[in-house]
Amino acid sequence: MLFRFREQQAAEMGIIDRSRERRPRDIRSVKTVADCERWRGQVLREISKKITRIHEPALSESLIRDLNDEINKLMREKHVWELQLRDLGGPNYIRFGGSSNNVGSDKDVMTSTRGYKYFGRARDLPGVKELFEAQAKQRSAASHETKKEPALPQNLPASYYALEDEDADMLSQEQVAEQDLDTHTADPWGPSQLPYSATADFSFEPLPELHHLPTPSEVEKYLVERRRQKLEQLYIG
Repeated sequence: MLFRFREQQAAEMGIIDRSRERRPRDIRSVKTVADCERWRGQVLREISKKITRIHEPALSESLIRDLNDEINKLMREKHVWELQLRDLGGPNYIRFGGSSNNVGSDKDVMTSTRGYKYFGRARDLPGVKELFEAQAKQRSAASHETKKEPALPQNLPASYYALEDEDADMLSQEQVAEQDLDTHTADPWGPSQLPYSATADFSFEPLPELHHLPTPSEVEKYLVERRRQKLEQLYIG
């Protein structure tokens, strides 16, 4: 008591500035790394004390809720101090998750999807366990949906798999189109220039000596044309 009285007298006489002992509400107004470190440390100590208290078995549910709210507010304030420290060129606690002065272990903290944390006995409050059980079910269902393969369509008609007879009108249109293609496409080889039968099985045989060897593009074009003719004979007759 005497110390507080002397401190108050000194403040009234202007010997000490009591305003410097109160944590600033406007964190952005603090412009030195040392002051930011000091106030951040004070916030950490308050968080630690409240986390210790929230484990006490004699607390009522209302006190537990109030304490948990206060801890969450202090956690947000700590984060703002760390932002200011980073902007002033001080230690970047955010990059390392505040691990150097972290409060509470992962086992003691439960975090909701909105970022609100539950400490100590707040995890056992009515409705909290149900909340996290529902969130776990949602995450499990979402994970199952992403891994589930898409179901194949059922009871599709035979036409979907091209098992029915082809439509006569469609065939006639294809024949007209192929005839037009034949009139504009010439066989680059001639019947007398074929070195081997186009319908024979592919096998490696020595080519006869020719004055002109076809280029790969000409060979490919020829094979495509012969394949088209073979399919036409097979399906159209």
